[in-house]
Amino acid sequence: MMTKTLFIYALSITLLQGCHNNRSEDQHITPTLLSSADQKASCVYLTADENNSPIASWCETSREGKKSFYLAFFDTLAGQFSTPIPVPIPQNTNIHEEGMPKIAVKRNGTLLALYETTVPTPTNQWAGAVCYIQSVDRGETWSEPHYVHADTSAGKERSFTALTRLSNGEIGACWLDTPVGVHSMGRPVKFAATSGDQGFQNEVLIDSSACECCRTAISSDADGHIAVLYRDITVDNIRDIAVSRSIDNGQSFATPIAFSNDGWQVSGCPHNGPSVAQTAGATYATWFTGGAESGVYYGTLDASDQATHRERISADGRHIQLALLPNGDRVLVYNETVSGDNSLHSKIVVRKIGDTQESTWDVTSSKAQAAYPVVTALGRDTIIVAWTDQGKVWYLKY
Repeated sequence: MMTKTLFIYALSITLLQGCHNNRSEDQHITPTLLSSADQKASCVYLTADENNSPIASWCETSREGKKSFYLAFFDTLAGQFSTPIPVPIPQNTNIHEEGMPKIAVKRNGTLLALYETTVPTPTNQWAGAVCYIQSVDRGETWSEPHYVHADTSAGKERSFTALTRLSNGEIGACWLDTPVGVHSMGRPVKFAATSGDQGFQNEVLIDSSACECCRTAISSDADGHIAVLYRDITVDNIRDIAVSRSIDNGQSFATPIAFSNDGWQVSGCPHNGPSVAQTAGATYATWFTGGAESGVYYGTLDASDQATHRERISADGRHIQLALLPNGDRVLVYNETVSGDNSLHSKIVVRKIGDTQESTWDVTSSKAQAAYPVVTALGRDTIIVAWTDQGKVWYLKY
């Protein structure tokens, strides 16, 4: 898939905590560098271990072009991430923000590292595979690689994978698979789950034709309900966001429903997928559209997968991500374009939405050029926000 160009970031960091849609820049907080100081870093990802303690992962590339993948556990006593642990990946691993390598943790503490490889053929330059390795000793040693998908034949496309821990403690994955035919515009959405030592099993087709290079998103609750979100392709090349659900921990999925209703008609792929989080009785989603009212959106889905609440968060926002805190608050992070001084900048913005109050603040200054933020919960009502800046990965704790 096409390579993304990373923005160059500024180091000036500011924070606002206040009322809905009010911002200031009167407090300065210094971020913590997560990646190496002498290598180019990208693709930061946040998840949680079996005790719901944060884990960060990211990619680095040396000046000679060698690719590396790292993870770090959050040390609650020190209040920061621990020393990075290298995760072995092959040099044909895809390093891009929409399909980055990721970490997931089973309930028994087994680490699963997933990555996408590129294996082009004369007939398909986008051919590749989705592979994973596992560690039972907190990343000290890793298993041999295995495939996520059942069909491992060469020359086919598999990429843009999302991971979640299921209610039974296993890991569920969804991804975009190879097109059905050579003239197909879209790609199938598939799901599979790990089963103990047997790896990924029970591959299920969710949709036969989705947007070909936007990331997928997946969330699971304690009752075995799974929600898979992706950018669909409907009539006349409409690229709206769709959801498909499973009520049996991924053994089967319901007919997908397009819910964003943006009406975005585009003959191409935006490289900008959705995000989802769910709890008992509620599903929350964020996404980007380039339709008539472009920008990043936040919505709440009801039991029929209709958007009962749909709100444009920022007309100038991109790459919005969502996290659900244990207290029920939703946290949105996105990068927002800022014009000024005959130049364009990009800052990171956080919006926290509770049942009775909301707050919005800037993580970086309005003169920064930052993008691809991620967020996760730390305890009941604290968050960690991470992003890439000047080819380095940084994070802040609020």
